[in-house]
Amino acid sequence: MILRRILLIGGGYPDANDSDKLRHDPAFRMCHGEDPYEGGDAASQSTISRTENSCTLRDVYRMLMRLVDLYCRNAYRKAPKSVTIDLDDSFHQTYGGQQLSLFDKFNDGHGYKPLYFYDVKAKAVIGVLLRPATTMSGVELLRYLRILVARIRQHWPNTEIVFRGDSHFSRAEAMAWCDEQEGVRYIFGFARNSRIAEVKEVEDAVAKAKRECGRKLCDSSRRHVEVLHQAGSWDEPRRVVCCIHCCRRQDPKTGKLFTSADCRFVVTSLEGSTERELYEVDYCMRGQAENLIKLFKSQLHGDRLSCTSALANQFRLVLHAAAYNLLWLARAASGLGVNFDTFQRDMIRIGVLVRSTATRIHVAFSSTFPRQHLFRKTLERLRSAKFINCLHSPG
Repeated sequence: MILRRILLIGGGYPDANDSDKLRHDPAFRMCHGEDPYEGGDAASQSTISRTENSCTLRDVYRMLMRLVDLYCRNAYRKAPKSVTIDLDDSFHQTYGGQQLSLFDKFNDGHGYKPLYFYDVKAKAVIGVLLRPATTMSGVELLRYLRILVARIRQHWPNTEIVFRGDSHFSRAEAMAWCDEQEGVRYIFGFARNSRIAEVKEVEDAVAKAKRECGRKLCDSSRRHVEVLHQAGSWDEPRRVVCCIHCCRRQDPKTGKLFTSADCRFVVTSLEGSTERELYEVDYCMRGQAENLIKLFKSQLHGDRLSCTSALANQFRLVLHAAAYNLLWLARAASGLGVNFDTFQRDMIRIGVLVRSTATRIHVAFSSTFPRQHLFRKTLERLRSAKFINCLHSPG
């Protein structure tokens, strides 16, 4: 039932009540090794709902660890020298009496704020954890990082792990733990405050950027500067990189031109890169993780968390994450650079004729199917993919 639910989500049927009609579909029965016409019908909506609500905390934990195992086995052909794991959360609105659902003032509604772990280079979801819509503390973040690093180390003991995230992940407890671990680095955004803005190096860089800015509208200049800074909650000074962007603007009331300065900060334990590379390459690539979260929510409907139980909603998030990784693999094998919903429409939700004989099963496509050559090439690539073997392996 779990495999069937994952395949339904990946095929564009995210609701459990879609199973009532598709429980008789012969193509979906073939996908998990059953005869397309013999045997009983597949699970109905009520059976799937009971399954989602019967999972325990141990079940959810084992499934989350299985996601990490599949990522380590299939994201790269061999253990990489370094991986960058993006941390980000996103608001999922709720409309009922769900457990852990809290009011979020910024989004003006009740909901969750799950924590996502992405590898942007491999385009893979490493894990997603259901959380209430609250600001994450350093102790909570540290607990997640410890579990994730310990699991990855079982597969890649010598790989350097770099955590990357926005400013609300730059917690003192998490950074201090990363500094103590061998091969664990971080690069986080750092919220601007009056103390770091008054550092002499930063003030001098802002003054130089303003002088370099031209006298015409929209003239701009950009500078990067590195300082050693110690916040009040930090146990030691850390490397902070400041990106200063100055631009000539026009006052809408008076019409006069003036120069504005925008300063952005990141704190990092990475070494060997220039200030510009650290900010514009190493840090700004985290924007791609936000695009992947939008893909997860809008086209795989990963925000449909309508169960009352928080464990059941966490179970749904794991299923959507597994469907995301499967669908990304199939799309990569096809070579199509399209959105998930377009891929589902053109390559998955296709009408076929299924005939079963004593020795084999025949699947007949229409002779005018426009993607038939691409479909055949995708199947050949998927047969050789290591991910399929891992999916059906014991455990």
